[in-house]
Amino acid sequence: MNTVLTPEPSIFPLNKTTSLQLPAPRCTFHLCLTPVPHLPLGPGQTKKVKTSQSTVFIPSQFPDKPMDGSSQSGNCVQTLQEDDPWWMADLGSTQIVNSISITNRKDCCQEQINGVIILVGDSADLNGKMNARCAVINSLSQGKTEFFKCETMQGRYVSVVNPKRRTFLSFCEVRVFGKASDSISSSIATSSPESQPFLPKAYDQESRELPGEYQGH
Repeated sequence: MNTVLTPEPSIFPLNKTTSLQLPAPRCTFHLCLTPVPHLPLGPGQTKKVKTSQSTVFIPSQFPDKPMDGSSQSGNCVQTLQEDDPWWMADLGSTQIVNSISITNRKDCCQEQINGVIILVGDSADLNGKMNARCAVINSLSQGKTEFFKCETMQGRYVSVVNPKRRTFLSFCEVRVFGKASDSISSSIATSSPESQPFLPKAYDQESRELPGEYQGH
């Protein structure tokens, strides 16, 4: 039986469209757990997943407006300039991940996604940076969506990391395609960083001491 999971009311309340709100800039995240990769299920088959990121570019813009899906109005992930900025999704349990799509911003800053690494695995240590590598995004045009095959990797955490010094991380949408590894009924999980128990100082200081290389297969 498919269920709808939401964070505790003390974190962020749901609005009328079951979307959650986060400090802008904001991003949409979809986990599509389906028997056939890239095939979404019908409405109502949703659950929430928690996401987090190292920092937010404009922390003063705490929950205010519902997401409108437009990268031109600030609804994108945008970190501060820092070492190894990251974004991570907790899928709740180990899932089989077939592919991941990422949509770049279409208003500006397309180069901020260059060299970004997508990681999948069961470790939350160092914000998932020690998990296996699914793909490296060499470059992505403004507003373009690209799919990256993960070859049926398994993991609870999906991380998007920019392994550079004094840089930003910015993108507008992520979709993870796969299926539950424990044979639970297939579902779509829809979330955005709004659903995270977000901490503005979530960046792990220890990760700053890592070299610009990450474990991966």
